[in-house]
Amino acid sequence: MSGNKKIFVFPIVLLLSTAMVFAAADASELYRQFSSYASEGDVSSAMETYSDLMQRVGKESETAKKSIDKAYKKNNWDLYREAVTDLRTLSSYGITKDQTDLLLAAIVNEDDAKALEDAAWLFDNSRYYRPVLKLSFSSSSSGYSFNYSNSISVRPGQTVVLPSQEDLSFNTNRLGRLVGWGLVPGQVDYLPSQEIPMPLTDLTLFAVWENAVTFKDEISGTDVSTTDVVEGDSVPVPAVEPQNGSAIFSGWYDPTTGEYIGTEEDTYTVRGNGASFEALYKSLEVVDPSVQPYSSVPSGVQVPLSFTISNTANESVEDVRIEISSSSEKVSVIDDTYHLSLLKPDGSAKVSGARIVVSGAVSGEELPFTVTMTDSDGDVWTSTFSLMAK
Repeated sequence: MSGNKKIFVFPIVLLLSTAMVFAAADASELYRQFSSYASEGDVSSAMETYSDLMQRVGKESETAKKSIDKAYKKNNWDLYREAVTDLRTLSSYGITKDQTDLLLAAIVNEDDAKALEDAAWLFDNSRYYRPVLKLSFSSSSSGYSFNYSNSISVRPGQTVVLPSQEDLSFNTNRLGRLVGWGLVPGQVDYLPSQEIPMPLTDLTLFAVWENAVTFKDEISGTDVSTTDVVEGDSVPVPAVEPQNGSAIFSGWYDPTTGEYIGTEEDTYTVRGNGASFEALYKSLEVVDPSVQPYSSVPSGVQVPLSFTISNTANESVEDVRIEISSSSEKVSVIDDTYHLSLLKPDGSAKVSGARIVVSGAVSGEELPFTVTMTDSDGDVWTSTFSLMAK
């Protein structure tokens, strides 16, 4: 029997020793390994080890929290202080600024695809890695100096849309027209509104301006620029052909300066370094006609009529006279005239109070209506709709 005991004791001791050799490294050892890989510029090993480290930190933190709870319940202050110290140590195992700099120095020299992937990892795991894309809008001329900048910091590789002239909305008399963005002042490397990936390291792009007067109109398709202008030059104003539909052209407007060019003017005298005009349109439409609470129009009853007038263009419409009529002899309109003092762009107003009386209509018959709208400039819009007889 004693011989048998000796046979079984040795494997047990061997197994215990083997388990100790292959036991998972604790957080402090993993952090030491990570620090070593970072100092060597071994990004792949550093990333892998850091992932293991964070998992181990999580587990050891849970153990320390349980120890704190246990120590508190048993009034064991030595155990409490030891567990709190462990938690503080574990919380210090983040990536330092020096480690961030070492890893970044290795990352930027990798192949583009891997560099982008590794930089994104560093951005997600180190609070010290936040590359900045700075946009400089500086410009100067005689008697005028302008300096302004904006900074963007997002995950490397994430798409950044460079500002356009409309995004900046700076005084065009002072700055002229934005033609692009450059790595050095005065050189166009990227166009306005161009999409670029967020760089791996800090980058400053300089706005590039030119003296120009522009006229843009999405409805007529007008897009005209006169470049190399100087103050006092006379620039032709594009003619806008009448458009189909309800939109009525009412002039040109530079939203950055407030300058307005009326429909009767055919030239513009340049001020400063230029201007950027957009076409102004007025447009009124009638929508959502209703005879609530009725679903259709009964005969021999005064039926309430309401509808909404919408301004679907970019210019305000003032002092609008509204007239309601019908070409059908079977329809009479009571209280057929209304007035709106102002309807701003994309605004709407509900018109209610009118009443209609129908006589002799057949069930299902369509009853035609016309709404005529006239503003203070004498511009006229008409909208038609039909209601069903009951």
